[in-house]
Amino acid sequence: MLFKRLLNATTILLCLWLSGCMKNGPVKSISNDSVELIVALKDIKPRDDYFVLYGNARFKSKQAVGSVDLTCLSLKVGEQKSNGIYVDSVASFLATHYKTGNTKEFDVDVYWVFRSEIDAQLLDNFQLVLVGSSGSEIKDLAQCMTFSE
Repeated sequence: MLFKRLLNATTILLCLWLSGCMKNGPVKSISNDSVELIVALKDIKPRDDYFVLYGNARFKSKQAVGSVDLTCLSLKVGEQKSNGIYVDSVASFLATHYKTGNTKEFDVDVYWVFRSEIDAQLLDNFQLVLVGSSGSEIKDLAQCMTFSE
């Protein structure tokens, strides 16, 4: 079992390296009239009992943003949905109330946790899903933000 997991993880990393995904991974964006979000995947790392998918989330808004609820940002790879998002930093940040410095454009390095293996061949077709506090899908990215006055 352990050998199979290591072989799968090695295969995923090799596929990502050969496809160039490690440097310039797949990118998806969503937007409306006032807000745009661009998510770029950067790296994937298998752990003992889960997988971590690293990326960057860039926000652009017509209004200054005071904070953003990063937990709204969920990924779907094939049929697997991420089990959480975290700020990729040496310091600890609350993903539910990430301070942006009252700016119109900002980016944050993040990572998503998946509880089971990710099929590397499906990474190019990942989906960005917005999720509200109740766990249900939402359509408006602005619902995840607190705007400055």
